[in-house]
Amino acid sequence: MQVARVQLTGWKAVAVLAALLVYGGIRYHSHRVSLETAGRDAVRSWLVAEYERSALADPGLPRQLDSATADELLRRSEVELGSLSARGWGDNVVVRVEIAVRGGPPPDGRSVRYLRLAHGFATGWRVIGSSSAFSYYTSFW
Repeated sequence: MQVARVQLTGWKAVAVLAALLVYGGIRYHSHRVSLETAGRDAVRSWLVAEYERSALADPGLPRQLDSATADELLRRSEVELGSLSARGWGDNVVVRVEIAVRGGPPPDGRSVRYLRLAHGFATGWRVIGSSSAFSYYTSFW
């Protein structure tokens, strides 16, 4: 079996390198733009579910849903996301998000959260789970 050998020199090498840089730049930019829209929605939905789940797991919660409990669940669903910044690529994206609930602190008291996200062609952005500040600051790109 003979292997074809390709040798790029001069302007051909520069053209191939430029094409690879443009392709990488377009992929990087489109990745970040979709994170700002669909990724933000995925993070907000995940946080709302987490806060409502913790409210429903409260042992002091009455068995039947009364108006006070319903009001508490609605209050927890009013999650506002401040800044959202991401580091990483593909299945290794860690986001740092600032959170407020009805303009105040979240029920768990953590106003800054770090979450790991992944992007799939068919599923879009989805939250894999919680992460840490260490993972965020050691992820590059």
